[in-house]
Amino acid sequence: MDKKGNRIGVIMENNDFKSNNLNEEYYKHNLMAGEEILDIYTRNMKLVGQARRDATHKEGFWHKTFHCWIVQQDKKGNKYILFQRRAKEVLNFPNLLDITVAGHILSNEKEHEFVREINEEIGLDIDFKELMFLGRRYHLNSHMGTINNEISEVYLFESNTDINTYKFQKEEVSGIFKINIKDGLNLFSGKIDEIKAEGILINENEANQFILKKEDFINHNVDNYFLKICIIADLYFKGYEFLHI
Repeated sequence: MDKKGNRIGVIMENNDFKSNNLNEEYYKHNLMAGEEILDIYTRNMKLVGQARRDATHKEGFWHKTFHCWIVQQDKKGNKYILFQRRAKEVLNFPNLLDITVAGHILSNEKEHEFVREINEEIGLDIDFKELMFLGRRYHLNSHMGTINNEISEVYLFESNTDINTYKFQKEEVSGIFKINIKDGLNLFSGKIDEIKAEGILINENEANQFILKKEDFINHNVDNYFLKICIIADLYFKGYEFLHI
């Protein structure tokens, strides 16, 4: 906030918009050059302006993100879902397993441009038309001073590219783990406490076997997100047509 009480890094298109935080009005302010700019919304998906990424998380603005879940099937018919291991350098949830690929959707970014995140994080070059849209997920959390109110565009993609060939963005990703969908269903439903999974870490030449527990994953117990995704992946391989998050 500057000396006049204006929110730093925020441009609002509707001067009547009020935040849920203390019901304060937001005012126009010049954006810093070179910052990552996000569109911000009401919960009902009404676009109300733009803000820097840091301001968005500080104020708890609703903003859009991209989730892409990659699934695989091997020659023996085993079905897998891939989880990204976050880099140890990231501020939030380092070294924990999360969505295969995820990232913020930038202001005015078009749908077909979302796939840039896949190429940036794991090195796969994918046509947006190949992705299956699963719907929107609304998610709220706060962690270490960050208020994260996300509207996530969730997609599914089948790719049998060998995980040993993935190229990681070292600032964001430290590995990829291939989890049998049946094991994922049992783990995230609480039927079992641990599973075996194949994973490859950054700077390693080939995948190895790991023992994983729920504590190795980002906590999404509020809406059982990982369990829901494993259910969707299971239905996908069974040929179910109507899939939605």
